[in-house]
Amino acid sequence: MFYIINVILTLYFLTLIENKKTYIKIILIIIFLLLFNFTSIFWLIKVDGIEGILSITANSIFYLPLFLIYLLTIEKKKYNLFLFLVLWVVNEYLLTLWDLAFPWLTLGNTLGNQWYLINWYSIFGVYGGSFWILITGYILYKITLVKQKNKTNYLLLSILLLLPLQSFISYILPSSKSYEKEYIILCYNPTYKTPKYNTTKKMYKDLKNCSDIDYIIMPELFYTNLFPYELKKGELASYFQFYFNKNPKTRFIIGAELLNSNQIKFNGTAILSKNKILYRIKKKYVPFKEYTPTLFRTWYPNYYMKNKKDNQKQIIANNNLFPLVCYESIFSTFTAKNTHNTYFIPLLTSESFMNNSSFGKKQYLNIIRIRAIETQKPIVKISRNGISCVILNNGAISRNLNKEIDTIILKTTRKSSIYSQMLNL
Repeated sequence: MFYIINVILTLYFLTLIENKKTYIKIILIIIFLLLFNFTSIFWLIKVDGIEGILSITANSIFYLPLFLIYLLTIEKKKYNLFLFLVLWVVNEYLLTLWDLAFPWLTLGNTLGNQWYLINWYSIFGVYGGSFWILITGYILYKITLVKQKNKTNYLLLSILLLLPLQSFISYILPSSKSYEKEYIILCYNPTYKTPKYNTTKKMYKDLKNCSDIDYIIMPELFYTNLFPYELKKGELASYFQFYFNKNPKTRFIIGAELLNSNQIKFNGTAILSKNKILYRIKKKYVPFKEYTPTLFRTWYPNYYMKNKKDNQKQIIANNNLFPLVCYESIFSTFTAKNTHNTYFIPLLTSESFMNNSSFGKKQYLNIIRIRAIETQKPIVKISRNGISCVILNNGAISRNLNKEIDTIILKTTRKSSIYSQMLNL
């Protein structure tokens, strides 16, 4: 609940600077935002050095307009603090809609470490969580610092605390959920990195005796520099056909760096069945690390390209699942919209951009827990450089996947959360 205290301090800070000159207010707000961001994602500096510092600075600047709006409405003291909190949540959502999006700092994501207190995210989503943190901090600010210890504030605080209390009770009580379907899933996550042909040959050798599997899932960038035709014919395709000849019902979900005829790169997934290959291109890229907006390419080269034309709709229709690729999973509405009426979520990650930061990996895992709760779908997370595990729809980790080959039985239901249904109206 550290961030509730941060909200209290933020509101107190705003009252302290009310009578300062405008330029002093702006300087103090920038310093405050830098401190706020640094304490949240300090590990980026160790990971990226100068780029980490630039990321923290950029995220601080992106929140500056929110505080400037507050300064412009400061005379309306009766409502300005509440308006500030509402605009904070609106700002969080708007910042997910462009190519520099970094939803890591969405306030609602901070409760992922207390996943057993937030099953109500399946109704309100992560932005409901942000608003809960802000309003709870606002009420506590009024009670503790403004000394408004009236019955209304205590009643509002009690109502707000009912949400995590209800979640905790639901967590400790036995689950009575019914399941529609059971999948046998093989998670293949080799530690070696070899040329495509050797990788495929080794894969076949490792998996040729694995039968009665519904899905075989591999991590992000299992293949690099892959032309789509290579999985349809030729040496790579032959090994998949050898496997399909024995196991015609199995489907592969493979993370792949795809090339087109112009040698332009895309990050995405390939879904292989005996008679069909479908591709999906990653829609949300890590800013600058993977995708650079056109405006900045003079100074920072672009690595991957975007492409809206893929087989995404067919993948969902044919498989009743939506494979996420790494950075996409921190986008709440993107995940909830696209996983509507699916059975489970395969999450293919590499986490290489974290440079083995234990803080980054733990924060990322906590965010993924929230996606499972929001969608009410189990997540099978396969990571080459991070934590591989199975996350249940209540956010609990049912199993860690530490071997190169792990087989799991996943009980699922196609029923979507209220949050997901609302986004798909």
